Order: sequence, then C-alpha cells, then structure tokens
Amino acid sequence: RRFGAWPSGVLLKTLQGHSGLVFGVGMNRTRVVTASGDKTAKVWDLGTGELIRTLEGHEDDVLGVCVDDTRVVTVCWDSTARIWELETGILLKVLRGHSDHVCGVCIVAPFVLTAASDKTARVWHLNTGAALRTLHGHEDSVKAVCGSDTLAVTGSEDRTARIWEIQSGTCLRVLRGHGGYVLAVAMNHMQVVTGSQDGTCKVWALSSGALLQTITGHSHPVLGVAISDTHISSVSSDHTSRILACPEAQARARSDRLGVSCEWVLEDLPELARKATGEENPDC
Repeated sequence: RRFGAWPSGVLLKTLQGHSGLVFGVGMNRTRVVTASGDKTAKVWDLGTGELIRTLEGHEDDVLGVCVDDTRVVTVCWDSTARIWELETGILLKVLRGHSDHVCGVCIVAPFVLTAASDKTARVWHLNTGAALRTLHGHEDSVKAVCGSDTLAVTGSEDRTARIWEIQSGTCLRVLRGHGGYVLAVAMNHMQVVTGSQDGTCKVWALSSGALLQTITGHSHPVLGVAISDTHISSVSSDHTSRILACPEAQARARSDRLGVSCEWVLEDLPELARKATGEENPDC
C-alpha cells in the first residue's frame, strides 16, 4: 500500500509486508490499517511507515477495514466482521450473522455498519458486538456502506444506492441512475457520492436524494470514492485517481470566474510509484 502528500501527490511511504492483494485501508491520526487477501490486517505507523502488528484470526480474504481512535473493525469473505483493540491487537468481538461474504464496513460510534453479499447491511453495537438490526431492501449484493451521525448509505450490485436511518433501519431514499454496480459510497453532511462499474461517479443531495452531478473521466469501473467539504476523490481500475471540487465549491468558483473542474489526475499509478521508489515491479 502507498500513500502520498496532499496536495503535491509526492509518494511518502510504501507499506510492504502483505503476501496477498490489499483490498482495503483505514486510518486515523497516527495509524494506518490495511486489509489483505493473505487473511490478515496489518497496523502501521502513519509517520514512519513501520509495521506495528498483524491482526490474525480471519479464515479467508479480509476485504475491508475501518478504524477509529481505539478500535479496528475488519470484514471478511468468511462472512464475519471482527472488532480489535487498535493498540494491542487483542480481538474483542466476532460479529456473526451475515450469510455471505462481508464486503464493506464503517464505524459510526456507537455503531458498526457492515455490507454483505447476502443482499443486506447490518447495524451492530460497537462496544457489545450485539446485532441491532438488518437493513433489507437491496435486490443484489451490497458492496459498500458508509455512515455519519444518524444516517447510512449503501451501494449494491442492483445498481442503486440507498439512504437509511440508522436508529430505525428505515430506508429513506433510493438513488437510481447508475448503469452498473454501485461499488463505492461516501458522504458528507450535505451530499452523497457514489462510484460505479459504469465508470462514473454521481453526486446526490443527502436531504432529497436529487442527482446533482455526474462525473465522467474514468475509463474503467470506479472502485473507491471519498468526499470532504470541498473535494471529491475517486480511484479506478483504469490505474488513475481523480480529485475535483465538490459541486458547491465549483459553484463558488464559477461565481468568482475561476471555472474549477477536475483539479488533479494521478495517472499510471504503478509507473509513478516505480519512478519515485526505483522499484522494478511495484504493486498498486
């Protein structure tokens, strides 16, 4: 796994140690945690890139990870999620209940949200590991989940995303418009962004579910998205990452006659990494 400096994009560290593909990454202010097809997650020091510990116990590929200040939650092809103590690596809880592999995870304290190929998402209690409710409604595998405050968003192979109320499990809105699987979701306090197999990202109003913008540019499926108050980023199997201003920021820029659109395109990521590190065959 590699990470770089914003806004320069300069490669800072290469985290080497997994023997399988790296499927997910999470971080807080001091730690990075990676999830891998070698059946482990690894905890790294954000500042130095040093490996601190390996979390072992899953019986198959670890597909995703989420981190808060004190805990790590991992999800796995073995249909479970696991809650670990970040600084010691102690396994605290095993979350069982999904009937197919678990693809996505998000911590929204005091809850954990998981997304699975059994067509459901689930809400768990972070401290006790208790299963609180199941989110039913998707017609195919649920590939991604995110949450903030009282709401959750899921993305599915049924080509939709859904906005849910976490406390009640009520589906508030269904976001339709993608021409392929919805593989990634992210949200801030006003907007939802979805990334799809169709190569686009879409930005939606959180309050109404209205489609605000369709973002094109990737030539292959969009595998991951993130959103802040000012920027949206996406990563794709076309070996690029794109960073652009949120619709609100673009509107402000247009009013100032700046015309902001895509601000950064990080192209040919393996080649950039090779140039930066001198490696012959870097993985990306």
